[in-house]
Amino acid sequence: MLFFYYRDSVGSFPEELGLHGFDYPKDHAEIAEMLSYEDDVRMIVEQMNRTLQKEAAGEIQYRFRLAKDPKELRDDIAEFLEDKVDYPLPDKVHVLTGRFYYCR
Repeated sequence: MLFFYYRDSVGSFPEELGLHGFDYPKDHAEIAEMLSYEDDVRMIVEQMNRTLQKEAAGEIQYRFRLAKDPKELRDDIAEFLEDKVDYPLPDKVHVLTGRFYYCR
């Protein structure tokens, strides 16, 4: 969605992201790589904040409307910065074996 947000709605990519929007598979792979690093995720969220501020101030206008609200997209990307919750798993899991009959 990030690729299409900048390419279709905004019309250009921020220079800081280092994407051009001409080669979807390559740019998509770069975005996926960027989302795996905390510093890059922060940079993407900052760029989206700047773009949303420009749109709110009327400096830019969206060319197309996306199915997802840009603020929701920014929030979804920002969730990568949150600490993940780990749930402990038991060492053993007891599984019931046997025949189970179902009534129809």
